[in-house]
This record gives sequence, C-alpha cells and structure tokens, in this order.
Amino acid sequence: MAGKKIWAYAKDKRSNDYVAGTKHKHKLYYVWEAVKMQNTNPAIFSQLEFMSTQRLVNDRRKMHVHAGGFFRYNPNQSPKGISDTDPDSDSLSHSLAIAALAELEKLNFECRGEKFSISPTSVETEQRLQLISEGEYKYYIPDIVFTFDQDSEYAKRWGRKLVIEVMHTHACEEVKIKDFENHCIPIIEVKLNKMTLEEHSGTRSPNIQQIEEFYDYLKRKFSNVIYGNILSNPVTTEFYKDNVAIAFEKQKLAEKQRDKALQEVTQLQNFEKKLRKLTSEGNTPIFN
Repeated sequence: MAGKKIWAYAKDKRSNDYVAGTKHKHKLYYVWEAVKMQNTNPAIFSQLEFMSTQRLVNDRRKMHVHAGGFFRYNPNQSPKGISDTDPDSDSLSHSLAIAALAELEKLNFECRGEKFSISPTSVETEQRLQLISEGEYKYYIPDIVFTFDQDSEYAKRWGRKLVIEVMHTHACEEVKIKDFENHCIPIIEVKLNKMTLEEHSGTRSPNIQQIEEFYDYLKRKFSNVIYGNILSNPVTTEFYKDNVAIAFEKQKLAEKQRDKALQEVTQLQNFEKKLRKLTSEGNTPIFN
C-alpha cells in the first residue's frame, strides 16, 4: 500500500457530504487537479476536506495536499498496516504506477512469455485483508485488488480475483507470497525498473506538471502491455475438480482407444492363424 496518494475523495466542509462523481460514486480528485484548484480557485479549495478512498467508509482517513505533489495522510490518520507492510510506500513512482494500473479497463499481461488479458469488474487500491499467517492473524494492504468475470482459464484457476504488487525498490516478501497463496490469492508483481518519475522527468524534484505527465506516460505503457511475474499462483477447488474431470475423461478415452487397438490386434492375429492353417493344409486362399 502506498503512503503517498495520487488521488483522493473530497467532502464539502459545509454539508459533510462527499462530492459526487460521474464515473465513480464520489468524485476522484487527482493531486494535479487539487493543486490547480488551490492555485486558481482557493475559495472552493478551502471548502473541501480530502479523504482517502477505501471502500469502507469507516476505513477512510483525512488527507491533505503535500508540497511534494501528492496527497498525504493527516498526522495520526494513517491506516493500520501502512508503515509495516510496504517498504515502497513513500515512493511517488510507486504510487503513480498503482494509479495508472488501477484506471485501466483492460489489463494485457505478459508473464515470462505467456500472454493473457483480464477486464476488471472491480478495483480496490486500499483494501485491508486479514489472513492467517503461521497460526496468527495478520493484516495486509495489497497495492491493487482486481476482480474479473470473464470465462477464462485464469478466472477459474484464481477464483476471478487478482492482486498486483508494484515493485520499485523492494520485492514482495516471501512470507506475504506464501500467505496469499495459502488463501488462494494470486499475485502478479510488476517491476518499474528504470521506468521511474525521476528518470522520466530528468530531475529528483519534479513539479506537478511532470508528475501528471509521468502518470499519462505510465497509462500509455501499461495500456499496451504489462510485464509481470506471477509470484502466487494458487488453484481453486473448482479449477482442480474441473481438471481432474478432464484428466479422467482423457484417461477413459485413452483406455477406449487402447481396447480398440488391442481388439484389432487380436483380430489380425486370428486372421494370421487361419491363414497359416490353410497354407499348411495345402489350400491357397483366394481373395476376391
């Protein structure tokens, strides 16, 4: 989970209601939109209280626009797990990659030469998961949790869900991979490598325009193809049963073909015996 946020909801301080959106139930403010509003229309900006975007209302926390070009949780407002589950949480490149991936309507993956696509039906970027790890409850906040409905091998294999972890400087921990796989949650790790804000902008202190440009760049790149590595590759009970049934049918077909072949061999052997008998008795068979 990223500590630096690229987007946030907003409440009207006068009514305490969320600002309504068009694509989403609540309007999603990108940080560059908030900064522009702050500079050009400070009166309206001052009437807004920015909130994080967790699905559950009680999990949302107050946020503010940071001078570095991102939303930051207010003091003592960080959700449980933000500081101890993701060493990349303070990377702006990491946050921008999460935002770009979460906005895609179709995800075209290439994982070690294998290509497949999914079309998400829901996207969560701050979903807190409670899993059992070595006999104890442990909280995780994945970078992105997708669900998808299309009838495909991966939908059946993974139970129509997928977690994406964005790797900037720190790889996904082995214990996390194990815990997710034990709970039948697949993970695809997407590495940024040199595809970072600093590399793209040519500066260690990018301005808000460069941040927005890098976000647009990532969306274009990820829209084409997402190179990843499948870290957790579990199998659902449904997928396992289907594959057992397919294997059983293949075995039955193979046995049927084997029995037919043996029957044909037996018939041929019987024919050869009759032929030898006729020949030994001095009779020459005539074939019409």
